[in-house]
Amino acid sequence: APTVSRVELIGTQTVDEPYWEERVRQLSAVGLDFPVIVRCRAGAGFAVTTRYLVNSEGTVVRESDPLSRVNVVLECEGPDGASMTETVTFSARDLKDLPEQAEMKRQVRAGCEQLLARLKAPTLSEEYLGPVLFVGTAAGDLFGEVLIALMSPGTESLHKQVLPVAITVKDDPTLSRFGALTLMGACAVDDEGVEVKPI
Repeated sequence: APTVSRVELIGTQTVDEPYWEERVRQLSAVGLDFPVIVRCRAGAGFAVTTRYLVNSEGTVVRESDPLSRVNVVLECEGPDGASMTETVTFSARDLKDLPEQAEMKRQVRAGCEQLLARLKAPTLSEEYLGPVLFVGTAAGDLFGEVLIALMSPGTESLHKQVLPVAITVKDDPTLSRFGALTLMGACAVDDEGVEVKPI
């Protein structure tokens, strides 16, 4: 592979701590409107990771990757006494790309309602064998856990069709945004010092 020279400035991130403490407090308070929710924990984290890579072939890389994340974990007690949780996460590379407070509260409220719906959902009295529809973040998790594993080196499915021909999957690690959405895994150089390209 050709050598890469990519040396960025070391990134920094300035955070107004009192402002974010208040925002997190307000998000945690959303759970108070739902008496069955016994715990609503909220937190925020802000960091910049700087990655260095030098190899014997002449590649030199220094990249800084900021991350801003707000997590809200909602908890209630299920009918059997077991804990049930719902997590609402907001992540962005740049602090300014996190949603406005009203949108965060709306999503936390939706998370509370989702948890209540799960609490009230009927339990199956017998074993179920049939289709299951995965939506939202669960769909992405399923894709990552199952489909990516099928296409990984060392598996029998590598270079074989694993999806219907009507579905095309592309990987473009150079994309840092998709519309208004920040893509967290974007990079210009991989962990072995090779410039990435869409596949």
